[in-house]
Amino acid sequence: MNIVQSTKTYHAITGVAISRKLADGRLLRRLHKQNQQVYLFGLNFPVTVSWYYLKRDNGKLETSKSKKKQELNQTKAPR
Repeated sequence: MNIVQSTKTYHAITGVAISRKLADGRLLRRLHKQNQQVYLFGLNFPVTVSWYYLKRDNGKLETSKSKKKQELNQTKAPR
């Protein structure tokens, strides 16, 4: 049996802001399906986009709305 070794190298881009633009002018936040290959503005190679949601201490998933609400609650002055 012959074993074929791959010589490809893969790199990861992590922590991309959802306000990042795609090459066609859309915003990254407008994507609805994961694992799409897209071109980010300023890059000349495609990237595969995926995301995940963090589970909070109360068992709920953290979304951008819940994160903004949490930030607002932390910045309110005590009465």
